[in-house]
Amino acid sequence: MTHTVAVAGPPGSGKTTWIAKQAEALAQSNPLYWALGGAGTTLDGMLLASQCPQLEIVAEPTSGALQQAIAQHRPLLIEIDSSVDLAQLAFPVGLKAEKVALLPEGWRSQELEAWSNRLLPTELSFATQPLTAEVQICAVELTGQVFDPASLDVLWQEVTGGAYGSVHRAKGVFCLADGPVFYFSYVSGHESTYTRLRLDACLDGRPSYPSALEVTGRELDGKAIVVTTQDCLLSDGLLQQHQAQLKEMQQEYASQAP
Repeated sequence: MTHTVAVAGPPGSGKTTWIAKQAEALAQSNPLYWALGGAGTTLDGMLLASQCPQLEIVAEPTSGALQQAIAQHRPLLIEIDSSVDLAQLAFPVGLKAEKVALLPEGWRSQELEAWSNRLLPTELSFATQPLTAEVQICAVELTGQVFDPASLDVLWQEVTGGAYGSVHRAKGVFCLADGPVFYFSYVSGHESTYTRLRLDACLDGRPSYPSALEVTGRELDGKAIVVTTQDCLLSDGLLQQHQAQLKEMQQEYASQAP
């Protein structure tokens, strides 16, 4: 039987970080990762794949990848979004998983405790209680879009600072005008973290990497988040101009190299 672990917990409880450690330990076995639920973005999968190149992302579980993993005895790591109803959750036929629940210190959840085989305290302490049924998720699809770094910084500070509602968790994968791709992460009460993904810089046209912004909280003004995000994106003309300048700088640097 393949080593399959499913991990669940409230938003920002450290599910992706926990899976990253497991993937690193299992790297020689070519593990798989499957994100179950959520807004349909692949943000955490991109971060994990960048940190552990041996990790294979399962995008469509109906494609037979899960069944093939079972047959090959490959480790499978499942990250369950907090929006999933654990009481109604059923894994594909033949898939048996160890169920791990991550709980912040001092916080109880009857749903997680009833569902899990193993409870683990998280190192992350929440400034407020994790979200309950009133949770909202605002997702902005950004694949092919490029940000000016200064505009992205303003957008992120506004989102995490509460300009569009009470934000408990925010994350995003953003492509910048000078080529690199970054994963941004924020949990209420903690400083934001920024991780550069191991992807080739796109300096010609628009990038094809999956990109999105996902915000979880209460009383979110989703329309304002979408409008402000779109205002920060580079037009075709500005992107072409910026990339042309970068190419000129690269050529000039190459010509001066010994």
